[in-house]
Amino acid sequence: MSESEIERNVVSELTPFFEYIRSMDKKSKEFGLFDKALLDFYKKMERVMEIMKFLILDAEVLAEDLESKKIREQAAKETIYLVFWYFGLLESVGNSLADFLVMLLVANGKDFHIESLHRTPRIRHATSVKDLEEERVPLTTKLNFMNENGLSQICSVIDTNFRNSIAHMKIDIEKGVIYVKIGNKRKPALRMAVIGSLNFLKVTAQINHLLRQLVKDLIHE
Repeated sequence: MSESEIERNVVSELTPFFEYIRSMDKKSKEFGLFDKALLDFYKKMERVMEIMKFLILDAEVLAEDLESKKIREQAAKETIYLVFWYFGLLESVGNSLADFLVMLLVANGKDFHIESLHRTPRIRHATSVKDLEEERVPLTTKLNFMNENGLSQICSVIDTNFRNSIAHMKIDIEKGVIYVKIGNKRKPALRMAVIGSLNFLKVTAQINHLLRQLVKDLIHE
């Protein structure tokens, strides 16, 4: 899928949820929930977005180098670096993005249940990013919720199987080539890391652009 298709699909997925936010009573509980989640998200992302400008450029160059064979699977050291770069993106930006999008869906009337280990009631509705963080809701659980509620394109650029293989060091080196074990299969890691990072960064930047436009519209209402 081309970059333009990915970005168009992200816009298509998010537009109904953002339009619902635009139509809400700004004094409602649901709008307050969204507003708080947005503030939490931007507190984390303010510095990250500046850094991501450079990451996107780097990822674009790497993708071009990959296609032109300037980087090869035999470049084991570069591949390991890129594999853990992808892992770091998901653990930091990926989790923060998923937290916000879960709360966007909650503000749109989609209930997200969390299981509390040390509180009562044991099963309750999430009402803030803090709830997700305190109960350490797994990224996969958040992505499943997003996928079930119409955000499948965004979920598709967060490869949790690849992430889990990296986290559990299911990595092999054979004749200078880095492979990751995913299920019963073994896949070359370089393309997954480069293209995965580029697509994730592009989608995150697109979401940030849409959010800034939404905030601008809400301020000028």
